[in-house]
Order: sequence, then structure tokens, then C-alpha cells
Amino acid sequence: MNISIIGIDPGKTGAIVIANRLGGDIWFDMHKMPVGSGGLREWFKQHITPRPHYAYIELVGGFYMPKNGDKKALALAMQRVSANLKLRQDLGRIEQACVDHNVAVQKIVQPAVWQKYLCPGLPKGTSASSRRKKEIHSRVLERITTDQYGNFKTIPLYAADAFGICLYGINDHKDWGV
Repeated sequence: MNISIIGIDPGKTGAIVIANRLGGDIWFDMHKMPVGSGGLREWFKQHITPRPHYAYIELVGGFYMPKNGDKKALALAMQRVSANLKLRQDLGRIEQACVDHNVAVQKIVQPAVWQKYLCPGLPKGTSASSRRKKEIHSRVLERITTDQYGNFKTIPLYAADAFGICLYGINDHKDWGV
């Protein structure tokens, strides 16, 4: 079946990756995350073709509750809540753009789920985030530089998560058939 899988890593430093099957090969198209609702709508107009598309979007933003009475932690938690609400708004805009352009939102996937598929045993926690990002980048490169995934020899670090989400989607989608 001639379908496309889209991996979306929302946020200012995110990216969008589209996987298209061409014959026996899979070709990727990579883009930085568009800025704002207008940029997102324009991106969808330019890049979504009249074939079935299935989006896998990373669920962004978790909530953090500090221990009782810790004023510094409470202030930090309020900043995080504000940032998380912005990320959730971005997620809503992405979902709406998908609906507007007939792209099926296949899954909104938690980072731990797609990362476990791509990199079992990956270190957890914010202190390991730089190491985790580099490990994801390395594992994505191992996968996409094979003959089957032919068109990228390297990728920027900012796009590693979007590629990982896209690879998870390829593995998850029942009609892809890899």
C-alpha cells in the first residue's frame, strides 16, 4: 500500500519527518518544526500529498508536583506548568492541522514508548538527557543508513526524536508491512 508515516516532535526545537515507501526502499523527508499556527498550516499545504498519511505525534509536557512547603520548588513547578500548557497548545494545533489536511492521527505517543522501541535500556531522567539524546541519534543513524532506508547519511541532532517517532510509527502501523 502506498502510504506515508509522519513522525512529529512538537516544540520550538522539534522536527517533522515523513517516511514514504518507494518500491522496496523507504525515503525520508525532514523539516524543522514550523513556527506558529500559520507556519504549521502552510507546511501541511506544501508537503501533504493526496495519499494516505498517518501521523505519530510525541506527547509533550508532563506535570510536576513539588513537596509540600518547598517555595523554590513551587515557583519552578509554576514555570513548568506554564511551559507545559504552551506545549499542549502546540500539540492541539498539530492535531487540528492533521484533521484539516486529512492526515490520520494514528497515535499520540509518550516519549518512553517510542524510545523503548528504538533504544531498549536507554538511561532515564533529566540528568541523562544529553546522553539519551546522543544515544537516540546514534540508534536512528544505524537504522536509516541501511540499504532499506536509503536517502540520509547523517541527520542533525535536533531531528533525532522525530526520526525515532517516525521509525516507531513504521513498526507500529499495520498497513506499512516492513
